[in-house]
Amino acid sequence: MTYGKLFAICTALALGACTTTTNYGWVEVNGPKQAPAPVVVVEAQPQPVDSDGDGVFDDTDQCPNTPRGTPVDATGCSCKASAQLQFAFNKAELTEEDRNKLDALIAQVGGPQFVSGEVAGHTDSIGSQEYNLKLSLRRAQAAVDYLVARGATRSSIKVSGKGYAEPVADNSTAEGRAQNRRVTLTRTDCGGQ
Repeated sequence: MTYGKLFAICTALALGACTTTTNYGWVEVNGPKQAPAPVVVVEAQPQPVDSDGDGVFDDTDQCPNTPRGTPVDATGCSCKASAQLQFAFNKAELTEEDRNKLDALIAQVGGPQFVSGEVAGHTDSIGSQEYNLKLSLRRAQAAVDYLVARGATRSSIKVSGKGYAEPVADNSTAEGRAQNRRVTLTRTDCGGQ
């Protein structure tokens, strides 16, 4: 027997007491006896989705269908929400169409709890500025009262009457005067967006 064979036999006998051969089906491993490593299954986490592309993920987006490119607040609701209400001559009552516009505005900002901004009443140029200031304020207040009845917080809405100081159309025509008899609502809680 050669020295190399004798060394191999002695080594095999010495290690035989503390080694094992394990076949895992794809590789044979010789080495000290040990438990196989635990198998850790890592599930892939789903990527957050922003279906309307407004920068707010769907799981927190309270206005899920905001048109692309519309500036939104942290809840995903439009910062550009506004409505323009029209009034009959010398009247401050909301029409059914006005109420529908206000309901649409509430939906656009994610519900009445998010209605916050400025409501300004306007008139045409018929009558004195003093009278028209009061009339325009009554018009703005009618809109705010409707919003509050739907759940908005009165203290989050600034109300003003502009009278005939800010016309949007020519007061020398009946059509222009009708356009000037209005209330505008503008959201102001989006950090200047």
